[in-house]
Amino acid sequence: MIKQNSFRRFVLSLGATIVILFTIFVIVTQSHLVKTFVFGFDEDEIERVLVIKAQTGDHKFTYELADDEDEQARGLMHRKTLDQDHGMLFLYSDEKERFMWMKNTYISLDMLFIDAKGTVVHIQRNVQPLSDDIITSKFPVAAVFEINGGYARNLGLFEGDKVEW
Repeated sequence: MIKQNSFRRFVLSLGATIVILFTIFVIVTQSHLVKTFVFGFDEDEIERVLVIKAQTGDHKFTYELADDEDEQARGLMHRKTLDQDHGMLFLYSDEKERFMWMKNTYISLDMLFIDAKGTVVHIQRNVQPLSDDIITSKFPVAAVFEINGGYARNLGLFEGDKVEW
């Protein structure tokens, strides 16, 4: 009888330990949970701000970050609208010539091609929606920032402007 009670307590204790370890494992492996419960925020809730320093002044944008292959392949596809001071930043781990397209993209875009020093080296303006034409950066770049078509001209943005994010 004593052995049976000891065994039962051991099994219950082992079960509780497994549940606790599993819970810790889930929390640690789900980084957004750690950020939310430990630090009080989730990375998706942080507003990302990019500033373009132009001759016409500093222009602030909120942006979505496309920093992995899936996000970069999807880009702004299937969007019908884009807020005026909002864009998508394609961030790459290396600097080289980039190629973009507008497949399944319903809104005209301006594409700002940015080198590793944060300088706009090329702007492709008013890119035609739904086009399979390839748009090239023309120079090695580390980032591409897409905004509403025509907005770069309206703001007075040009090659040589500086970008901070």
